Amino acid sequence: MRSIETRIYECYDELSPSERQLANVLLKHQRDFSSYTATELSEKAGVSKATAARLFRSLGYKTYGEARRDARNSKLWGSPLIRVEEENDAPGQSQSFEGFIQADMENLRRTFDGNQASEIHRACAAISGAHRVVILGVRHGYGLAYLAKNLLGFGKDMVQVLANGSNISDDITSLRRGDVFMVFAFKRRPEYLQTVFSEVRSTGAQILVIGDLSLENPSEDIVLRCHTHIPGLFTSFTSAVTILNYLGWAVFNAAGETARTRLQNLERLVVSIDRVEGPDDKRKASPRRPVAKP
Repeated sequence: MRSIETRIYECYDELSPSERQLANVLLKHQRDFSSYTATELSEKAGVSKATAARLFRSLGYKTYGEARRDARNSKLWGSPLIRVEEENDAPGQSQSFEGFIQADMENLRRTFDGNQASEIHRACAAISGAHRVVILGVRHGYGLAYLAKNLLGFGKDMVQVLANGSNISDDITSLRRGDVFMVFAFKRRPEYLQTVFSEVRSTGAQILVIGDLSLENPSEDIVLRCHTHIPGLFTSFTSAVTILNYLGWAVFNAAGETARTRLQNLERLVVSIDRVEGPDDKRKASPRRPVAKP
């Protein structure tokens, strides 16, 4: 059985603008959309009930009720097991490397066609002006948290990653107004996260969340949603990495001479402590060829 998410992505580019609005609402609420009526979903998307009927037909359902039953029967939202079942329903379908590349190109285009420019600018301004940036990566977001620390660290001093298994209660107690709490949270987010967000808001710190389309968007938080669908079993983080590359560069530029001085000091320490290999080292290490006598 194909999931709602897979059905949407299969026809996303053929949908009308109003149908895409509703499709994005479904992706955002795919965990719980079966608890809404078709009218409620249409109102959330700002589209007509006729648009909703057309979309569900495009997704292969005769009625919204049929789609709703599918969603209720799916207990594995966000799990790779859903994709395994879809592959089993279509045996012999192999995915090419080119197919993965094309899918990620589409993810990038759809992510940045999503009118997120203002949110990205808000994120740049918040990080640039922050006293401290504290980063949390939950589940699949853990590696992205360390990448963010590395990239943002070129332009800022106070950037910290909460270690996996650390006591989050202790870590968020020290947050203050003027800090940024940056979170990477994709599908199947742990239930404690909403409590963490509520507590962080009470400190006055700015919350910045990067995740998939199912993220909620409280007006006081900065939320950057990424398209993540690719062939196979897994979630793509290409759009999230692209956002991080841009944020790192924008924050570095905004810091001006301070960041350049910091980078010079970092390079000096890399040479004196890390002693990374350079082209001169390779030349020195290569055995010399004997010089022929004239």
